[in-house]
Amino acid sequence: MIDYRMKELSQIINDLNILTGIKCVLYDEKFEPIYHYEKVRCGFCTLLRENAEYAERCLCSDREGLKKCTETGAPHAYKCHMGLSEILTPIISGDITIGYILVGQSVCGEDMERVKKNVEKYPDKDKISR
Repeated sequence: MIDYRMKELSQIINDLNILTGIKCVLYDEKFEPIYHYEKVRCGFCTLLRENAEYAERCLCSDREGLKKCTETGAPHAYKCHMGLSEILTPIISGDITIGYILVGQSVCGEDMERVKKNVEKYPDKDKISR
């Protein structure tokens, strides 16, 4: 995807982040991150990934989301292992997937209790502000 309308794609990513406050990441066709606004993960996820076990769970959630998205060739909404909502959308040119946009993480009202319960299980839960 290198240089494939990167100026326009990066502006879309920036606008989504600014308008919604939700992180967006642009990935290439191999699911390697190539652009995200402010180059920062959400604070909650950054803290979780300090723990190796939870970092692996995060990666597993992303891989499962990518697998579904790749199988269907359509956007795929899912919950990560902590209960946060994410949406993965393929970027398709002709009949070739040239990349992906991941939008997340967000918490829908009805999922807040699930997230709180999962935070209680986190080994360093005192680091996470509620």
